[in-house]
Amino acid sequence: MKKHLRIALLAAAVVVAVGLVACDGDDDESSTTPTPDGPTASALPTQAANSEAIDAAEAYLIDEGVDGEKGEFTAPLNCTGVMEDSTGKFCVHDSFTTYAPGLVILRFAEKDNQNDDVWEIRVEPGGQGWQVTSAQRFTLSE
Repeated sequence: MKKHLRIALLAAAVVVAVGLVACDGDDDESSTTPTPDGPTASALPTQAANSEAIDAAEAYLIDEGVDGEKGEFTAPLNCTGVMEDSTGKFCVHDSFTTYAPGLVILRFAEKDNQNDDVWEIRVEPGGQGWQVTSAQRFTLSE
């Protein structure tokens, strides 16, 4: 019985060793794993801004606008940091904006009227990078 146990343990060790060698592979420059060329997203929702999604949203606001209002985002982006002389028209309410994998939901307002008119713009990754999928008025009751 002990002999069979030793043989089984030895066989298991050989299988593990072969698996480790196979996983290590060779250090060849070529790889069979495709490299993603589209936008990337973080694994979990975060409050860290996604610059590619923000750029796509800003391009939309400059070209299309919301409710007849067009313009750029402020610098700084967050409404709480905006000063009267900050450049740009729209600031982002970071406290209720979501940066998640595959979806960014920006809640933003005009920098001079931050609490009255708030909009929501949704941005998702697509074949050409991050793209706006909707832009609409947002109310706190939603």
